[in-house]
Amino acid sequence: MIRKFEIIKLFDHHNRGQFIVTRQIDFKEAIEIKEGALLNGIPVYHYLEMYPISNEQGKSQFDIYVFRPALERFPKGYFQVGQITELVTQEISQAIVSTPLEEHIREAIPKLLEMARELTWNNISDNCKFIVTAIKDSQDSFHEQRKLNKKTNDNKVPVTLTELIPTLESLYNFFYEINLHIYKATKSMTIIDFRYYAKSFPDGNYQEKLHKPPMFHCKVAIPPWLSEKKEKFDINWEHYKWLNRLQLIRMKLKLKPWKRTI
Repeated sequence: MIRKFEIIKLFDHHNRGQFIVTRQIDFKEAIEIKEGALLNGIPVYHYLEMYPISNEQGKSQFDIYVFRPALERFPKGYFQVGQITELVTQEISQAIVSTPLEEHIREAIPKLLEMARELTWNNISDNCKFIVTAIKDSQDSFHEQRKLNKKTNDNKVPVTLTELIPTLESLYNFFYEINLHIYKATKSMTIIDFRYYAKSFPDGNYQEKLHKPPMFHCKVAIPPWLSEKKEKFDINWEHYKWLNRLQLIRMKLKLKPWKRTI
C-alpha cells in the first residue's frame, strides 16, 4: 500500500532524534503502519505514543501521523515542512527492495569463521546469531571506542540472520560500508556483529549515492600486543578488561628504551 502524506511539522528530541508530523492526504480511515515502512525511501517507525493527535478543541485527529526515522544518519534537509511524501508499507517495501545483501552475508559467514579458526585457538561454532552496530565518527581513542561499543553491545539480544534480514534490506541503500566482525564466540554459539558506516550526503546528491552498493568486509580483531603474527590468540580477548590492561602495560614496558646506569 502506498499513501501520500504532507509534512506539517518537524522537531528534534535530544535522545530520540527527529520526529516528522504528517497529515494523510485523502484520509478516509485510520490505518495500521507496521515496522518496515518507508517514508520517501527512508525506514521509519510510526510513533504510536503520540497517536491520535488532538486539536485545539481537544478532538482527536486521526489523519495526523508522527514518524521517527529508523536511521541515525540521513540527508540533512531530506524532510521539509510542506513536502508531500509517499509512505510505502512493509508488504510493498519488501517486494520492491531486492538486494544481494542476504546472499553476500551467507557467502561471507563461512569465510569469516574459517578466518577465525586460522587465527585463534577457540572452538568456533557454526551456530551464528547477529547484533547490529552503527559505526560513528568519533574523536575518542580506539581503546575508548571499543570500551563504549562493548558496553552497548552487551545489552543487545542476538538474533538469527532470518530475523535480521528484513531490517537490513530496508536499510540497504544507506549502507556505505559493511563489516562482519565476530563479537563473541562460545562452543555453542558465535555472535557476529554486523557493523556499518552510513552514507553521508554533504553535497545533497542523494539519488546517485543511494544506488551505489556498499563495500563488504569480514574482519577478526587482532590484539594490539600480539608479538608474532603466527601466534594464535583468544577470539574473546576484547571482553577481558583486566587482561587487556595487563597486556598493554607489558607491551609498553617492552617498547620502553633501556637506559644503562653506571
